[in-house]
Amino acid sequence: MKDKMIKIVTFHNAHNFGAVLQCYALKTAIKNLDRKCEVENVVNQKINDMYKPQIGLKKKSLAGLAKSIIAYPTRKKGYDVFEDFISKRILDKSADWDCKDADTIYISGSDQVWNWEMTDFDKTYFLDFVKMPESKNAYSASFGFDEIPAEYQDEYKRLLGDFNKISVREQQGADILKKLLGREVPVTLDPSMLLTEDNWRQFAETERKRKKEYILLYLMSETKSLIEFTRKLKKATGLDVIYINNSLWNRKRGFKYKSYISPEEWVRLFLNARYVVTNSFHGTAFSINFNKDFFAGLLPSTSKVNSRIENILKKFGLEDRLVSNVLDADLKKAIDYEKVNNIIKTERKKSLEFLESVVK
Repeated sequence: MKDKMIKIVTFHNAHNFGAVLQCYALKTAIKNLDRKCEVENVVNQKINDMYKPQIGLKKKSLAGLAKSIIAYPTRKKGYDVFEDFISKRILDKSADWDCKDADTIYISGSDQVWNWEMTDFDKTYFLDFVKMPESKNAYSASFGFDEIPAEYQDEYKRLLGDFNKISVREQQGADILKKLLGREVPVTLDPSMLLTEDNWRQFAETERKRKKEYILLYLMSETKSLIEFTRKLKKATGLDVIYINNSLWNRKRGFKYKSYISPEEWVRLFLNARYVVTNSFHGTAFSINFNKDFFAGLLPSTSKVNSRIENILKKFGLEDRLVSNVLDADLKKAIDYEKVNNIIKTERKKSLEFLESVVK
C-alpha cells in the first residue's frame, strides 16, 4: 500500500494558528512514516467568511464603519501572511481531487472537523465523497462538544458508520462514538504533539535561547478574569507580558502586543516564553509539549468547547494549572515535567502506531 496517496481533510485554510499547525504537523508526521501525503484543498464558505477581511458596510454606526475602514489594510496584511503559509507549507500544487478511492487513503482530522455548527454541517469532513469504506479514516477527529444534538444523531450515525479506522482527540469523542455506534475507538494526541520540541524549533528556525524572559498571553476569547490573572502574574514575577492579539483598539496598558504574526513566529513565542497564560486548546497543547510553566483558563460556558482543555489537562495530570485552581502562593510554581514527559512519550508512541496502521 506504500504506493497509495494519503489525503488529509481538515481545517487547513482556517486563519487560526492551531488549525494550520495541526495540519502541518499531521502532514509532516505522515511523511516521516515514508508515505506520500497531500492536503485536500477543501473550501468551506463559513470558515472562509469567518477569516476573510472585509469592510463592515453593514456597521450600524459611522464610528464602526470608520474603524472598519482604518483596520482593513492591517487585517488584509495579516490575512495574506496566513495565505502565504498555507500555500507554501500546507498545500501542494500537484494536489488532485480526482484520485480514485482505490489509490488513496483519506484521513479526516484533526481539529473540530465533526462539529456541525462550525461548518454548517459540511459532509466533506465526514468523507461522504469517498465511496470505498476501506479508504475512509479519521485521526484525532474532534466533535468539539460532549453530546450530539438529538436532531442530528441519525445523520451522524449514517456518516460515521462505515469508517475504516477512527481515532479521536478527546475522551468525550470516544464516549460519543461508543454510544452512537457501539464502537470502541482510541484517543490519540493532537497532531501538534506528534512532533517534538526539536522538530518545532527546526520549523520555527529558532535556537534554545531566550534573550529576555517574558509571560506569553494567548487567548481565544478575552475575559476579564484572565487579564487580571496575567497582571497578577506580571507583578509576582516582574516579567513583561507579550500579548498575541490582533485588536487595534482598547489595548491593555502595560502589555506588549504582537498582531497579525505568522505561524512560525507564533511557535517561536511559545518556544521562548517563561510563562504562558491561555484559554486556547492548542495554546495549552504547545505549552505542555514545550514544557512551559503555563496557566489555562476556560472559555465562557456558552462556547460549549471547554471539554477540549479539560481533557488535555486531565490526560497529563495538570488540572491544577487551571487558573480557577491557582492560589496566589502558586503563581511562580514550576511544573515537574518528568511525569508529564513520560506520558507524552507513551501517548506519542501509541498515536504514531495508530497513524501507521492507517497509512501502512
